[in-house]
Amino acid sequence: GSIVENFVVLEKTPPAGRSLAEMDIRKKTGATVIAIVRENQPISNPAPDFVLAAGDLLIVMGTHRSLSAVQSLLAGETLGKI
Repeated sequence: GSIVENFVVLEKTPPAGRSLAEMDIRKKTGATVIAIVRENQPISNPAPDFVLAAGDLLIVMGTHRSLSAVQSLLAGETLGKI
């Protein structure tokens, strides 16, 4: 089953300043970003050209395995095959 997890974009990590399309989270991990919270404002179904910033909270839905991969991706680790 799917679970929902929150991830914070930290400063000086690869996601900061990159768009969702560039991060390609769904293709790389199988998880889906269902919303982003920036300065307490929720943005549901963010567009692919949405640029992430440090402090953004990503609301991500997926399996335990895909969410673990998201955590690695956001930390800047290179993902192997999932």
